[in-house]
Amino acid sequence: MLKEILCPRLCGSFIAKPGKTMFLNCSVDGNPRPEIIWILPNGTQFYVGIRTLRFYLGSNGTLVINRLSKADAGKYRCTAKNQVGYIEKLIILETGKTPTIVFHSGGTIKSMNGESLLLHCLAAGSPKPNIIWTLPSGFLLDRPQIIGKYTLLENGTLLIRETNIHDRGNYMCKAQNYIGHSTVVVFVTIVGHSPRITKRPPRNIHTVYTLLKGKKQCFSLWAHEISMILNALKTTEIVCPKVLS
Repeated sequence: MLKEILCPRLCGSFIAKPGKTMFLNCSVDGNPRPEIIWILPNGTQFYVGIRTLRFYLGSNGTLVINRLSKADAGKYRCTAKNQVGYIEKLIILETGKTPTIVFHSGGTIKSMNGESLLLHCLAAGSPKPNIIWTLPSGFLLDRPQIIGKYTLLENGTLLIRETNIHDRGNYMCKAQNYIGHSTVVVFVTIVGHSPRITKRPPRNIHTVYTLLKGKKQCFSLWAHEISMILNALKTTEIVCPKVLS
């Protein structure tokens, strides 16, 4: 009788690195001893002992593929038969792809002080690449997580909350899998600040005392607006009282 095909290292689907040697295991137990035949994606059949430039089927049922290429991807079937029965196992072989960063916040990014900032890093590859962000301090975020003001999202985007001057610098996004990796560097600069209410006027505000609509009033004006007031009043004199009532 034939027992189930055993494949402790590989069954179902597998992603392999191009250029490497691939071993597809197919261990079979049966009485009488079964004959093992591998059927390649293009329909070619390999019997035990057959060897080509890149393929070889050993006596233990393992199919060896040398210098794996993209053209080798596809469905491989390991079959075993004897006088009692027949059994087969399907293995899907894929060739991996080096990660490619398909969308990112490259170059220089300006952020307003106090605002949140999103740095995008979306990557494609096979197997699915892992996204790692390196902060200007050298700290690594290598999985979706929240650490302080930093959040690494599932899609690889880095969120920085309430940016300030200490957040400026180079941020490196690295997309990697066991096939390879690719990187992109984003420089973040912090500019200005959002409007805010202060308890006292800024230093560049002047107090102007003038006559408007027959009443004496005192106004706080930006320095660059003073000339506009003087032109409207047809005068060049500004009198500021020491005490306002």
